[in-house]
Amino acid sequence: MDRMSFRFDGTQIAAVLNQNGNPLPNPTELDEVLRYLSVFGGFNSGLLPPNTRYLKIAQNVTTIAIEVQAAKRQVAIRHDPHNHYGLPTKEILIPDVPFPSAAFIFKLNRSADKKYMISVCYIYALASSGLNSLDEKLYYFPTPNIMYGQTICWGYNAQAANKLSYHSLASIEGAVNYLYGAGFNDHVFHKDLLSKEFDWSKIPNVRNVELYFEQLRQAGSFDIKWLRPQNLTFAQALEKIQHG
Repeated sequence: MDRMSFRFDGTQIAAVLNQNGNPLPNPTELDEVLRYLSVFGGFNSGLLPPNTRYLKIAQNVTTIAIEVQAAKRQVAIRHDPHNHYGLPTKEILIPDVPFPSAAFIFKLNRSADKKYMISVCYIYALASSGLNSLDEKLYYFPTPNIMYGQTICWGYNAQAANKLSYHSLASIEGAVNYLYGAGFNDHVFHKDLLSKEFDWSKIPNVRNVELYFEQLRQAGSFDIKWLRPQNLTFAQALEKIQHG
């Protein structure tokens, strides 16, 4: 019976097919090796968050993308004029604020105690109702507290740091809920988050996030014409986060 083995010399992988005791090495690609192995087994990642659209595990680094459907959510707005990163001195709740669909892309490190630690997370808005292609176009996510590179500003206090370590991949969904539920402020908020189709005339001070979210609430739904393109596809974003 012919047998196949694989040999790695530090520079390339060779598939060695033994025919009648004679080894016949043949240089091959890693993808070919994985396709061969997939016939005989699989791999267990454990439970995944709902609407997981991409998963890659390489040693202690995991990249996972989660789609979040468009929905109306209660928004908490928190102001802290005395201590930039301390507890808020005022909180305003605005119900039924419409949000567009979104793609969260997490890069996770595995700690010594086997927790998943968020190294970085990108968030992008989606114009479509589903993330079904690597060629899907991405848009700026239209909220405060998103850095210019579309990474999420989680905050610098211990409370935020503790919330960003998780015991399983499935529990990473908690980071999604944390973004929507922890409260927004006026940090990193500017008109460039949206296209020119959005009417800013009712918000004379762009830092007034209460008026912004209230205007969204009154609109009833988030018009995808307000989204500003990123000139980036889902595939390009995955490449960026894995090699960034």
